[in-house]
Amino acid sequence: MAMWGFSQGGGAVAAAAELHAEYAPELEIAGAFAGAVPADLGEVAKHIDGSALTAGIAYTLNGFTRTYPETREARDKLVSEQGQSFLEQADHECETSSLFKWGFTDTEAATQSGRPVSTYLDQEPWKSVLDKQRIGTIAPDIPVYVTHNVQDDLVGIEQGRQMVRDWCAKGARVNYIEHNVGPVAPVVDHSSPDALELGTAIPWLEQAVRGENVALTCNA
Repeated sequence: MAMWGFSQGGGAVAAAAELHAEYAPELEIAGAFAGAVPADLGEVAKHIDGSALTAGIAYTLNGFTRTYPETREARDKLVSEQGQSFLEQADHECETSSLFKWGFTDTEAATQSGRPVSTYLDQEPWKSVLDKQRIGTIAPDIPVYVTHNVQDDLVGIEQGRQMVRDWCAKGARVNYIEHNVGPVAPVVDHSSPDALELGTAIPWLEQAVRGENVALTCNA
């Protein structure tokens, strides 16, 4: 089998690739494609605050509250009345609805201090939670095709590059391809590599599934 994911899906695939050997070694995964990976959620939060996907910050805080209940008290102390409404509404929205409702707003009004939510994420309890979510700490035992747009307007290129550097330093087999597209339009600058790589990444995965050697930019 092979895995494919982009953006949030790219994060899921990259994390699954890291965990394969420990969590599900019985699965015969030949390779994976992971595009625009949000490898460092703290950096992603700084990048999307005030962007088309400001609501991604609400999605993250809501998810953390469910997965790590110990963060609820800190969250409730952090957010203002307007911020609480933001969290509650975004909790019942899909991405498209949130783009229209919250796009290009910032989170300063969502906190009691008037500071953006992203400025708190290097403090506890958020720092420990974000460190647990970081991708790049374990070398995948399968080859991974990674792509990212230099001008990505949602998931900044540098944290994606850092993930690849970390993987390569640990001996992973990675094929890393960058694009330089844009600025074209909000979200398009983020999502463009998913379409641009179809003609290359699918044959690459087919080779991996057949057990053939695949192109790699790092292979320790």
